[in-house]
Amino acid sequence: MVAMAKKMKTFQITLMDSNKSFYCGGDKVCGRIEVEVSEVTRVSAMKLLALGCAKVEYAKGKQRCRQEAEYLRYEEVLQLSEQPTDSDGSVVLRPGNRYEYTFEFDLPQQGQLVSSYKGKFGYVHYYVKALLEGPQQPTLECKKCFEVEEPLDVNTPDLLVS
Repeated sequence: MVAMAKKMKTFQITLMDSNKSFYCGGDKVCGRIEVEVSEVTRVSAMKLLALGCAKVEYAKGKQRCRQEAEYLRYEEVLQLSEQPTDSDGSVVLRPGNRYEYTFEFDLPQQGQLVSSYKGKFGYVHYYVKALLEGPQQPTLECKKCFEVEEPLDVNTPDLLVS
């Protein structure tokens, strides 16, 4: 990974709506992956992975209890617009240029996600991860977290105490 990392000047994810402090179910998440290289670099694929997962871990006597759940999984292979590809589908990135891979996806509808949370015994977090793959080189990754707030109607019959 050291050889590939030395070629990168910039490899980061930026979410388009920087004023937005959180997302809700059904919202569109838009962003870009910015790449700048310090030497000629061949990219086989740029993959986007969006994940939302929960993890709980606690001790019950001498036994450790652990459980995980996934609320969001979105995967896409991104293309550079107006950038020619080789016969194998790879792209050559050159120094002095800034490349942007754009992405957008919809979060599942309201009621299918849970709010972001971090506590003593666990967490629920959401993030997008970019995976830059090059031939005969380790995959590089960068990650950007985002918050989800899912409204909860406390007047639903299941939550009311009789």
